Amino acid sequence: MKRMITFLFALMITTAPTIGQLQWGARAGLSLSTVENNTLYHQLHSTSESSTALLPGLNAALMLKIPLSNRLSLITEAQYLQKGGRIQERFLLPNTGTQPVFEDFETDYKVATIELPVLLHYALIDGPWKPGLFAGFSYGRILSHRLEGDQMYLPDQDQIFLLAADGIPFKDQASMPLRGEFEPQDWSLVTGLSLSRSIGQHEWVFDARYLHDFTDWRTEKGNGGEEAQLRSRTLVFSVGMWW
Repeated sequence: MKRMITFLFALMITTAPTIGQLQWGARAGLSLSTVENNTLYHQLHSTSESSTALLPGLNAALMLKIPLSNRLSLITEAQYLQKGGRIQERFLLPNTGTQPVFEDFETDYKVATIELPVLLHYALIDGPWKPGLFAGFSYGRILSHRLEGDQMYLPDQDQIFLLAADGIPFKDQASMPLRGEFEPQDWSLVTGLSLSRSIGQHEWVFDARYLHDFTDWRTEKGNGGEEAQLRSRTLVFSVGMWW
């Protein structure tokens, strides 16, 4: 983190002649994310089928654009992002007699982060509509993490349970903090495209990007570290304005 701040400070000094051209902006929109692996499957070993699905969320950011040339710019951001993933599984219920009984179960891993992307942006053409490409890295601080799932009724027991990620049942509860400690930070590769148009004194921009997380969120690893990692893959769509 200190290296990133030092790099940004040095870059701003070298681009001092363009200080009058700095642009501030803001954007907001939706995110769609999924987890890389099925953690519940590896920990519970009780499903016959499992799949991942996209989990919707929100994002909002403040932006700063530093021109490096006519078409190349450096963009730094402070972004609030909701990401994680949704897992859909079919569990074999215990103690149900000779005939196996399965129950569909859906689990959401919900993580809220503050992201600090550093991106290089290249404008493809000049004109009323300005398409562009960008890529870079993002440093994230995890603000909160929760597990939310369906409630399950076991036929041979007079209770309703929610199976948490470590297999411990929680009575009459469908949302809880995730078990175990989480890494306080993560790193992501960011790639995307933009499309902007000047209207009046402001420039409106549509932004679509992909975040590829490198960090396994969990600090506690079981089974000798061989179990599935918990990392997010996120699509972010937003509309914003430069002024």
